[in-house]
Amino acid sequence: FDTFHADYQNIYRVNSQRKENGAIEKYAITPYALGPVLQQHIPEVTSMVRIRYANHIYLRLDKELINCENLLEADSSLFNVLTFRFIKGDRTALQHPNSIVLTRTMANKLFGTTDVLQRTLNINNDPNLYQVTAVIEDTEPNSQLFLQAVMPIRDQHEFSSISIEDPVVFVDNAATLFVRLSKPITPDFMEKVEAALNPYIKKSDRMEHGFEVSFQPIADVYLGPAYRNDYFKKGSPIYVYAFSVLGFLL
Repeated sequence: FDTFHADYQNIYRVNSQRKENGAIEKYAITPYALGPVLQQHIPEVTSMVRIRYANHIYLRLDKELINCENLLEADSSLFNVLTFRFIKGDRTALQHPNSIVLTRTMANKLFGTTDVLQRTLNINNDPNLYQVTAVIEDTEPNSQLFLQAVMPIRDQHEFSSISIEDPVVFVDNAATLFVRLSKPITPDFMEKVEAALNPYIKKSDRMEHGFEVSFQPIADVYLGPAYRNDYFKKGSPIYVYAFSVLGFLL
């Protein structure tokens, strides 16, 4: 899974943990502002993207409503970190705040064609028009992400102790974070991460709340440990081992 992304060996999902009721809970999300902090202070982080699924979304074309169960909100850097095949448009497609990228299937469902650049639509009851700036191929079958459309992520939050103290605030103001690194992770890199966090949340505060971040290779995520708030497709290594043994015996 996820080995089709260009240079996938240097792409990582950033996970986090925090203390809740005296126990450590591990999450597949991080505070929303963490991504920009890492990119600003750590030269090895060449690009990052934050991703969230939007819930209860309808795409409205004139008076017709089309249910979009898998609309992602993502930074405009999405296409610099993860690999998608473009039918129309290019990787700059999410740079305008009112842009939207459709998959081949969704473009055909809405417009009956993939030749839809500059066409407009509404999202739910938002009066603003969203302009189609790219069409991409449907999600690869061996991808943990499944999407039908992508729009720019807009939220802005500061990275501070508030980001990690309250479990509700932590989850509500968080996103899945992927980073692309220029070289493999070393102990020196993790020291740079600690140094980057210190100006925003003191180490004593991070230790009090059990907050830490870790970097998981993207190719290990699908069969990796189950973390809280992991919104993407997961597989079970137990089934892989079981069927492997069964296949060997047969």
